[in-house]
Amino acid sequence: MKILFSAYDAGGMDALTPVINKIKDNKKYILKVFLGGPAKKIAKSEKIKFINCEKKTIKEIEDLIKKFKPDVICTGTSSGKTIEKIIWRIAKKEDIPTVAVVDFWINYNLQFSFSNKEKINKKNLPDLICLMDDLGKKEMIKEGFPKEILKITGNPHFENFKKFSKVNQKRKKITYIDQHFSELIPKGIHDEIGFREQQVFDDFIKSLSENDWDGEVVIKFHPGSKTKNRYDATIKKSKIKIRKAKPKEKLDTLLEQSEFVAGMTSMALFEAALGGKFVVSYQPHQKKKIDPLISNRLGLSHFAYSYKKLKNVITKAIKGKYNDKNIKTIREKYTKIHATENVLHQIKNISKK
Repeated sequence: MKILFSAYDAGGMDALTPVINKIKDNKKYILKVFLGGPAKKIAKSEKIKFINCEKKTIKEIEDLIKKFKPDVICTGTSSGKTIEKIIWRIAKKEDIPTVAVVDFWINYNLQFSFSNKEKINKKNLPDLICLMDDLGKKEMIKEGFPKEILKITGNPHFENFKKFSKVNQKRKKITYIDQHFSELIPKGIHDEIGFREQQVFDDFIKSLSENDWDGEVVIKFHPGSKTKNRYDATIKKSKIKIRKAKPKEKLDTLLEQSEFVAGMTSMALFEAALGGKFVVSYQPHQKKKIDPLISNRLGLSHFAYSYKKLKNVITKAIKGKYNDKNIKTIREKYTKIHATENVLHQIKNISKK
C-alpha cells in the first residue's frame, strides 16, 4: 500500500509520527512524507525522511502526487493556506481517499478553512477525520462538520506522554509554555481570544514576585514562533531570574525538572497535567464555558481568568497542593486508547487497495 503523509504544524506532525514510525520499515507499505513549516523540525528529530514542500508550487506538488500514485493520503491539520489543504484539493481531483488527524480541541473551523475567514466548505473536507475523543466530535458536529466523516481514534502523540515526578521544590524551576498569539491572530490563523501572551507573562511574573518566589523561570517558545523578543520588556524589569530555553532543550526534560508548569492553552500544558505536574493556565477575562484547554475542563490543571485568581493559584502551586482525583482514569483514557492502531485502521479501511 502506498501512503502519502503530510503536515505543516508541529502538533499535526506529532500526531502522525507514531503512525509513520510504526510502518516505515514494513515492506507492505511504501511511504512518502510531504512537509512544510514547523513539522520539518519534528521529522528531522525523528529521522523521518521527507520532501520539503515549503516553496513548491501547487503544480509541483500535484506532479509529485501523480508520480507517486498513493492509495491513500493521511495528513495533520493546521490553520492557514497550508500544505495539507493543497493536498486535499488535489486528492479530490485525482480521486484519492484522504484521512486527516486532528491533534487538539481548538480552532476546528480554521483548521479546515481555506480562507481563514469563511466557514468550512464541506466539498473541500477530507473523506475522514480522526479525533481525540467524544468531546471533540460533539464540538465539531456543533460547528457544522458532517458527523458521518468523524471517527474517534485518539491522538497517537498522546501515547508518548510521560508520567512525571511531583513537585521538586529543591530545583526551584518553572517552565513557562509560550504561545505566539500576537503573531497568529493578526494573520487570521488563530481565533481571537481576548488577550495576548505578553500580558499573560507579565502578570505571571508579577504574581511570582508577590509570592516572594526566588527561583528560575524558563521560557519554552512555541516551535512556530518567529520572534523571541516578545517578553524582553518583562524580563528586563523583573528581579526573578528568567531565561529562554535553547532550541535543543526538550520539552519533556524541562517539564520533568520543573516545580510546576505555567502557560495559557497549549497542548504542552495538557501533556504536563496528564503526566502529573501541577499546571497553571492563565487566560485573562476568559469564560469557563469557552475555555479551550481540555485539562482545565477535566480538572487536571488549575485555571485562572483574573489576576486575583492567578495569584491564589500560584500560591497553591508553590506550596505543592495537588488534586490527584481521577488522574489515573483520565490518563488511561487518552494514553491507552491504542490511537496509533486506530488511525492506521482508518487508513487501511478507506484505501481502495
